[in-house]
Amino acid sequence: DWSTFGFHDWDVMSAYRYITVVSLKQYGEPPWWHPWLCGGYPAFGHFEGATNFISPYLPVYLLTEIQKAIRIEVLGSLAVGLAGSYVLAGQFTRSVALRTFVAVTFMLNGRWALQTATGHGWHLRYAWLPWVLYFFGRAQAAGKLHHATFAGAALALMVFMGGIYPVPHTALALTLYALLLAGFERRWRPLAALAIAGTSAVGLAAPKLFAVLDALSRSPRLIESTETIGLRELVVMLTDPDQAYGWFPVRVPAYGWHEWGLYVGPVVVACLGLAVLFARGPREH
Repeated sequence: DWSTFGFHDWDVMSAYRYITVVSLKQYGEPPWWHPWLCGGYPAFGHFEGATNFISPYLPVYLLTEIQKAIRIEVLGSLAVGLAGSYVLAGQFTRSVALRTFVAVTFMLNGRWALQTATGHGWHLRYAWLPWVLYFFGRAQAAGKLHHATFAGAALALMVFMGGIYPVPHTALALTLYALLLAGFERRWRPLAALAIAGTSAVGLAAPKLFAVLDALSRSPRLIESTETIGLRELVVMLTDPDQAYGWFPVRVPAYGWHEWGLYVGPVVVACLGLAVLFARGPREH
């Protein structure tokens, strides 16, 4: 129902984006300030604030109602993630079936469903993770090192669009991939590509990144991270098909199940295990 505003965190996701619409259309200025957030807070300096300002979805928000625009952004992000994971898988196999399997597994899983349903707009930014890895992979070919700047640009876009968790996760994945690839292949190119991607990302994301760092320096968000789970809980999260908001198939230390659900199914879990055993080649390892 595209006329509703959703539930749980959909109101927050709407507020972060609607300030951009109000600022531009009603006051004729960029969304630098959010007067209704915590008694007044830098909108652009909030890690999830004004995430539709430097975004391909800005025209959608300016031309249609907020609740419809958010749904278009959700569907658009889904398309971006499916395409990105499909082309990334193409660096390892020519099989259309296998590439489609990877794309569907990465995007159309229980994690995506739970996060989207509960209004965690930051989760949409994971759609750009395969594009970062794709361009980084392209940079490994001779004469293609400049493609690492495209990886940095994709990472910077994730910053502008509020990827509070996807950005550090992607940076971590990229760094580990580069280090392992350099070790397996015994060459410097992966490290050079990593340096170019990282520098490009910081440089391009600077307007948003340093605004966020400045705001957090004055109002830090300090939260203890003490939640831990075991292997049994992880297996249940990955394989139990009966997962929904408010339903706990296994005990977890904190928060609702939408923070933990990760269903991909036993077939995918088995494929991961087989891949570890039978991978061949530096990139595959």
